[in-house]
Amino acid sequence: MTSVSTPTPHGDDQPLQDLERGLVVFFRARRALEPEDLAHDTILRVLEQIAKAPGSVRDLVKYAFAVARNVRLEDLRRSFRDARRLVPLTTDTPDGEVDVSAAEPERDHEDLVSTWKARLETLPAAERDLLVRFYSSDKRGRDALAERLRLRPGTLRVRVCRIRAKLGAKPLRASNVKQPEPSDHRSPGGEDE
Repeated sequence: MTSVSTPTPHGDDQPLQDLERGLVVFFRARRALEPEDLAHDTILRVLEQIAKAPGSVRDLVKYAFAVARNVRLEDLRRSFRDARRLVPLTTDTPDGEVDVSAAEPERDHEDLVSTWKARLETLPAAERDLLVRFYSSDKRGRDALAERLRLRPGTLRVRVCRIRAKLGAKPLRASNVKQPEPSDHRSPGGEDE
């Protein structure tokens, strides 16, 4: 990647725009809900550091992406905190009464955990062990696991996805896949079936 300089007083901010586009791609790849905002925040932080300590940033691109990783982690933490605040304390039932069981998150959590433990017990020990080892590892650990099993990393992910399907878990990216409508199916001749 080429070196990006800070904008000049004459208005040559093309390198900064290129950096911002790269940051937007970075945040989209990490499924951020507001990638443009996060890219803007990252650039502001980088420019603040440059203004605070001129000459402290030797490689602007490398520094910007390091800041971007931190911005994304902060965004994930903030999203998690916000989601916890949005959990309803009570729910209305169809007959108009209030369901107080929703106000007991510990009990709901315990029920959920016991349900998943029961589902895990239905799996053969080898599959259960594979799931545990896969999800308790980071990327390097998963790559090492794939190597130990003499599989490619993609093959390991497919295998884990199939085991999750046995448990009744939704695919991780199912919400991003648009399912075709029945009217979308056409015969090879281009006419409706």
